[in-house]
Amino acid sequence: MKTYVNLVGQSLIATATFSLATVVLLGDMPISAIRRFEFTYVTRISNISTAGSRVRVWIPLPRTDKYQAISDLRIESPVPFKRYREREYDNEYIYLEAPTATVSRGDLDISMRFRVVRREHRIPLGSVPSTVQPINLTTKRDVTRFLTPDRLVPITDAIASLSERETQGLRTPLQKACAIYDYVTTVMRYDKSGEGWGRGDALFACDSKRGNCTDFHSLLIGMMRAAGIPARFEIGFPLPPDKTEGPGRRLPLLGAILPRLGRLDSRRQFGSVEEPGEARLLLRGP
Repeated sequence: MKTYVNLVGQSLIATATFSLATVVLLGDMPISAIRRFEFTYVTRISNISTAGSRVRVWIPLPRTDKYQAISDLRIESPVPFKRYREREYDNEYIYLEAPTATVSRGDLDISMRFRVVRREHRIPLGSVPSTVQPINLTTKRDVTRFLTPDRLVPITDAIASLSERETQGLRTPLQKACAIYDYVTTVMRYDKSGEGWGRGDALFACDSKRGNCTDFHSLLIGMMRAAGIPARFEIGFPLPPDKTEGPGRRLPLLGAILPRLGRLDSRRQFGSVEEPGEARLLLRGP
């Protein structure tokens, strides 16, 4: 989940956000199957400049899907807001705006509370043949979308050459996904010094081999797509199996779709299968 802030009336868009998350485990369901949480997410906007005439804020909302169910969503904001749904990815979000003069005297806090039921996603690898039969990946609109380039994530030239080099001799999409993941996590370093980082620019990441999580994932996604593996960027909250409550930290996830396996989400899933013959996907956050 990511919050966007825009100060209207300035030539430069300024952002100042600080997000807090608190997670409380509800009930005593086996953590290997289902976990129930009460989740609090607070967006705090501080040091609001008076240079702009209005403050505009976009905050994404959690969504229900095959592996999680959201209920009892409550939003508290000192500024009126509206709920919208964007068309390309079908994500829902709230939007609010207010005159800068009314919110520049202190912090602007918007809190979101909801309950979530998480279902673990496991994929047995032992039943998958060593050679995956080709399937038509263009049958689903979303799959097709995640095979195409983005403005800062090309899939030709340098990205394509790197992807081909790192997957040379590998036959299955899973093998290629693992190789690409291992390359990026081995070669890239988390470094936010200087300029150019944080934009999700795959070519910058490819050349400089540094950046933040957005840069890591832009290179991962570009190389995956160049190898014919649908991939997309996600942000969620990992829920540690040994914790029942406490603060959370949002982390990026790479979602990839592989023939005969379906969708895989990675937070080191590709690089380290937790149990022999099984891809055990962590209970990711909303």
